[in-house]
Amino acid sequence: PPPGRATWLSYTHMLLLLLSPPSHAAAKDDWLHLPQTVAPTGDYTAAERERLRASDPGVDGSPTSIVDSHFVRDLLANGAKPAPFAPAMEPEEWSEAVGVKLTDAKVRTIHGADIVATEAGLQPALQTEYFAAWELEDRPRRICLLTMDMTEDYRPYVGYLNDNIAALQSSFRSKGLPVFTSNWIRRPDDGLYGALDRFYGSAGVRSRENPTYIYLENGTLPMKEIAPTGEEIAAGLTIKSSHLSKFADVDSHGRSTFLLKLRALGVDTLVIVGAWSEDCVAATAFDAVDKYNLDTVVVEDAIGTATPTHFPAIEVMRAAVAKVVSTAQLVAYMDKLPPLAPEVRSQALLRAAAVRDCDPAAAGSARCGEGGGEGGEEATEESGMVTGVAGETAAAVAMATAAETATATATATKAT
Repeated sequence: PPPGRATWLSYTHMLLLLLSPPSHAAAKDDWLHLPQTVAPTGDYTAAERERLRASDPGVDGSPTSIVDSHFVRDLLANGAKPAPFAPAMEPEEWSEAVGVKLTDAKVRTIHGADIVATEAGLQPALQTEYFAAWELEDRPRRICLLTMDMTEDYRPYVGYLNDNIAALQSSFRSKGLPVFTSNWIRRPDDGLYGALDRFYGSAGVRSRENPTYIYLENGTLPMKEIAPTGEEIAAGLTIKSSHLSKFADVDSHGRSTFLLKLRALGVDTLVIVGAWSEDCVAATAFDAVDKYNLDTVVVEDAIGTATPTHFPAIEVMRAAVAKVVSTAQLVAYMDKLPPLAPEVRSQALLRAAAVRDCDPAAAGSARCGEGGGEGGEEATEESGMVTGVAGETAAAVAMATAAETATATATATKAT
């Protein structure tokens, strides 16, 4: 089906049903249908898999997912090929790479695991470096930028990032693509206490050493050099945040405000810049990929923190969830994209602005501006929505068409 027009029983779902393993043992040469052990602590039952395909926002094509990338096509085409990752590294190689000293390089087996001893404890003898197997140019994308928590209180620590962030904001805005801004707004007296407060503790507030809270009067405001535009504020592309993951900030009905906006815009690829690398950036990246099925890009020279964990945080995200690129690389990619038509951009912003804090059960998902809501129901024609997963708008479909054009152009240029 055309992008954004699949029903809940999507192309992916139908193929997955066809590919479901038979009840008998899989053939020895079948690399896809492997033998399984269905048990309370083992593999899913067929019913459990169907439940997830019908409800999990992290699964391609489910009614609650923003994205259906038809990954099964890639799996069938490439599953029998070797993985693109480098061969596993020997102990001497990986220990030098991470700066950990081997205290005993002799390989021993403990409970079936081959290990060596390091100054930091036991480790597997062979280790592999992983990274995102996809490229930005691989497929059409509906992409947006999130500038995270670059507030005045944090200027002394991450203000140096402003030039790169401003360049990226300008690049996205020049193409008519969404630019979100979040600001950390925790105050010592806000009463919004929880596990994060307990983690950092209750001391250090008078001395302003406790990193949980904002202290300057204007400390919650975005730095003026990279502040959102009036148009972005009017469209609701701003997030007042009291959580590390920007998906965790909710409206009065417990719905993720950021997720609702992304649904309204039909976004399928999230670019993250801002602060802090090991906290909000990492938490948001992990949620975006694992929970909400969004391809995620982290711009390594446009994120920062005030702790020594900046570089380890980047490597963890690179190895687990994010495509890590530089500002120059992302700007070069953006330069190849055609700008959205003004009417498409206006429609998208109006669609985002239509998302409201109301009870979809009482008012109806369309009136709440959800574009199909959590269940992906068909929206009304009057509201400008179309039927489909995540209730994508005509603007979102047009964004996909523009992205397809850019991908085809890039592919032709590369071939030439």
